[in-house]
Amino acid sequence: MIPSNISRHHLIQAMEEIDKNGVPEDRVSTKYYVRHNGRHYPPKYLISIANKYANGKELEPLTFHGGDEANAPFFAWWYTRNWALYRFGTSYHSAWD
Repeated sequence: MIPSNISRHHLIQAMEEIDKNGVPEDRVSTKYYVRHNGRHYPPKYLISIANKYANGKELEPLTFHGGDEANAPFFAWWYTRNWALYRFGTSYHSAWD
């Protein structure tokens, strides 16, 4: 489950960390991305890092599901934080963008 106290501010902090350190090869997203300031971020990894700022530790990948596995809750979580998810290889974008 994704912690509900992760805020937009925590996500931006995580983006700054990712910009500085990059994304580990095993955490690269294959289906979806979050777009911010012209950059693309893997949603699950972004949440994992944001949790470090919100709750003191990075979330492990198997702690929560994303994408097609938990579609509605995962997309809704992003929507409530004013972000959209995009799917690679299609022109699809969220109506929330």
